[in-house]
Parts: sequence; C-alpha cells; structure tokens
Amino acid sequence: MSQASAGRPGRYQRSFGGLVGAMVVLVVVVLAFVAWRGLFRDNDFQPVRPVDYRETVELAQDGDFEPIYPVELPEGWEATSVDLEPGTERTVWALGVLTDEREFLGVQQGGGSRDDLLELWLDEDAESQGEVTVDSAIGDTWEEWTDSSDVAYAAEIDGQEVLVHGSAPDEDVREFLGLLTLEPIR
Repeated sequence: MSQASAGRPGRYQRSFGGLVGAMVVLVVVVLAFVAWRGLFRDNDFQPVRPVDYRETVELAQDGDFEPIYPVELPEGWEATSVDLEPGTERTVWALGVLTDEREFLGVQQGGGSRDDLLELWLDEDAESQGEVTVDSAIGDTWEEWTDSSDVAYAAEIDGQEVLVHGSAPDEDVREFLGLLTLEPIR
C-alpha cells in the first residue's frame, strides 16, 4: 500500500487553465439558460386598459358621497384608474386619466390635508405659484403648484381638499379641471 492512499483522500491536480475552463463552461450554461427562458417569455406590450369611472361615481353618489369627476373626456383621452375608499370619517376618491398624447392627469379628493396630497403626488421641491383663476364648475380659485415635471391645482371644495394634477402640459391640466363637476350622474 502506498503512503499517499493510507488515510488521505485522493487529490486532483488544480491549475489555472482548469479554473478558466470551468468558468467558461459555467458562463455558457448561464447564457444558454437565459436564451432558453427568453424564448418562452411574453414580452408583448400590454396597453393600459380604460375603466368606466362613471359606474364608480354612481355607486359613490348612491352612498351619499359626491365625487368630483369629468362629465366627459375629450376624444382620445381615457380614464385608466379609479379608486374609491369609503371611510367613517372621510372618503377618498381618485381618478387617473391618460390624454391622447399618453400624458397623465389625475384628480384626488379627500385623503387628508392639502399638504398631505401635495407630498403624496408632487416632488418635495414643489413650489406654490399662488392663486389663479381657472374656469370650472366646481370652483374658480385654485392654488397652482409646480415641480420639476408636474403641475397641480389645489382647492378646498365642499369641505374637502381637492388636487388636480399631472405630467401633461398645463393647458391639458386646466382643460381637465374645466371638465370636472359635482353634479349627480343619475
């Protein structure tokens, strides 16, 4: 019996070339797996689907909450999100819209103070531009806010804070603001 096999496990020869060869094999296996997985992945663009916000408005109005909503949207604009959170102390209403240029507009009603809404929807560098007059069925005097990419208009309407905001151009945000109403949908 040789001395190498007495009580010692067998050893294999290690070399730098062997290490590089093993790394190359590992990289090839990983790349093959990634390519194989890519063949079965569905990467098709999923467009945002429009929602029927008027149905939710009706439900809210039936529950004695008067959400602020657009009577109708201009051609090519789509409501893409709606959120109604009934509460015992306050109800929160939110509606998201995409313009025909795929820019975002939204209206938030309730959900806290004006500062809470501004903090949630605008950058921390948002600045008040002062009061402005915007022709709207829900109120003409609004406080305008801007940040690096958004514009927002805030006002207290019927005892609740309302924020109309978006990344769309200011003209679109003002147009959206002019479409808003509190009228019953019924």
